[in-house]
Amino acid sequence: APPPGGGGGGLVPSIAVALAMHSDSHTALLQRAVPLVGDESWAQYKAAVWVSSSEELRRYCEALGRKLYQRARDPWEAALFFVLARKTSALSQLFKAHDDAKVASFLLRDFASCEHSRLAARKNAFSLMGKHKFGGAAAFFILGGSVKEAVHLFIYNERNLDAALLICRLAPP
Repeated sequence: APPPGGGGGGLVPSIAVALAMHSDSHTALLQRAVPLVGDESWAQYKAAVWVSSSEELRRYCEALGRKLYQRARDPWEAALFFVLARKTSALSQLFKAHDDAKVASFLLRDFASCEHSRLAARKNAFSLMGKHKFGGAAAFFILGGSVKEAVHLFIYNERNLDAALLICRLAPP
């Protein structure tokens, strides 16, 4: 079984994470990590720990979302990363391409100013949890303004501290 930190495959040694944290080449390191990603292995790189720039981390999430979508051809697999990258319109287009106009339309709502939309997002998140689509559920919790629920989902249900830290770093307060 994978360790509580999440990530399949070989784990990146802690010394490598520490060296990456002190590197001046975060962009190059992230570009090197994305092509190697498969399944849940993105967590092994622990980018949320060593990348200091939130904007750089958002670009990583967008690239990661694209990679995961290309691999699985399922927008739900990439949903969390596109939401963290603040690319909900791109995520909407992926759902539209998969003939899921209902979700595509939903993602275009203004969640920042509309309490009704945030409530609907939280309700949808609980529905997705029941279907074991935890990444999608976390994305909808974030859209619904329940960042704490998204973090708890990954800590307690998925035992993935790396995803929880990524959400803490990038989700709006």
